[in-house]
Amino acid sequence: MPILFLILKIFGWIALVILSWLIIVHPITKLVRRLTHLPDPTFIVCFINNPIRRKIHPPEKFIDHVDIHEGMKVMEMGPGTGFYTFEAARRAGLSGHVYAVDIKPAVIAILNRKIERAAAKNITTEVASAYEIPLPSENIDRVCMVHVLPEIPDKQKALGEIRRVLKKEGSLTLAEGLIDPDYRLRKTEIGWCRDAGFELVESHGSSFFYVLTFKVSQEDLMTKSYIS
Repeated sequence: MPILFLILKIFGWIALVILSWLIIVHPITKLVRRLTHLPDPTFIVCFINNPIRRKIHPPEKFIDHVDIHEGMKVMEMGPGTGFYTFEAARRAGLSGHVYAVDIKPAVIAILNRKIERAAAKNITTEVASAYEIPLPSENIDRVCMVHVLPEIPDKQKALGEIRRVLKKEGSLTLAEGLIDPDYRLRKTEIGWCRDAGFELVESHGSSFFYVLTFKVSQEDLMTKSYIS
């Protein structure tokens, strides 16, 4: 009986946290984001990096879709405090590298401390805007973003920068979940990416959490080759 009571108590606390997020934090964050067009505050980013999320959406599952191989260069845009970063780095290996780019210095400071504690040698952090990514052109094999693209006001400018740093055979993987205040429908994100010269190659998941993988469209590659 005490064990059953403890289990029920744990589930009760989990339910309370989820309800608090949906009823209080989610609407307030959504309203502030719509009015200010600013990124999520640091406390929200830290809040979502928790064991419950890790259980519901294991980072390994999303990184499977990113398709990272040993030796690859990966850019994670909006890594937060590293929920997916370390798994990406593990798969890239010491011969590969992960560039974690975030506009919020406070978030990068937290991630830097985690990197130092983990003694991770193949992760580099950058405080930078999605409009001015501090990486060379055609240098990255994989770009991944989770709950990030809808937060960016000028999506075409950001996607243009991502296209610039991607190798011709590289890919962009996006994920969105219904719990995010800036959630957009799958067809909306596909439209944004197509307008920026990407073509959809894979689509997984449901309306609650979906993953999309894109490559630069052949038409766009031909246009760039013709211009150059």
